[in-house]
Amino acid sequence: MTYTNISALRLAASLLVATVGCNGAQLPAAQHADTEPERPHGQQLVEIAGLLAERGDRVRAAQYYAAAQKDGVPAQQVLPKLLSLYVADGQYRLAIDETEAYLRKRPSDLRIRRCLAALYMAIDAVPEAVRAYEILVRDHPRDAESHFALASLLTDAGGQRGRANTHYKAYLALAPRGPHAEEAQSRLLKDVR
Repeated sequence: MTYTNISALRLAASLLVATVGCNGAQLPAAQHADTEPERPHGQQLVEIAGLLAERGDRVRAAQYYAAAQKDGVPAQQVLPKLLSLYVADGQYRLAIDETEAYLRKRPSDLRIRRCLAALYMAIDAVPEAVRAYEILVRDHPRDAESHFALASLLTDAGGQRGRANTHYKAYLALAPRGPHAEEAQSRLLKDVR
């Protein structure tokens, strides 16, 4: 048996051991000891990543999610899981890079664009967060939550109360009884005085 076959079998065995007892899911094993095990692909990579994440091995789980995405699993299925791992590890820059790459292909994804804005806020990149929210309200003008988030960000950044007022008003017009209506109203009134 060659060194490559031994290494491949060890890898397959270690992955199999890592998954024993996790929701009963197991990895495909080699059919014969003298053949290389089948390389996991697509959904198998996603399943392995999920098992690794459950076990707390976020770094390897992220690697498997990234491999699954490269192997053709739709980004919509993998990206949220991958981003949650990056955020849990405080790897905001990696999360931003993944998110930006995704949005270059699907710029109108409201949920992921919101995520990008929040990631920018997590690293205190206020101008980038403002830009992300501005794109959101431009592309989704009836999304009350984005108007409120942008208004709050502009208010907290200071010096942009006029722009913030515009978005507080838009939020109140779209969601007069929304979860942030009272806060939007009170901030708007403060700005008018």
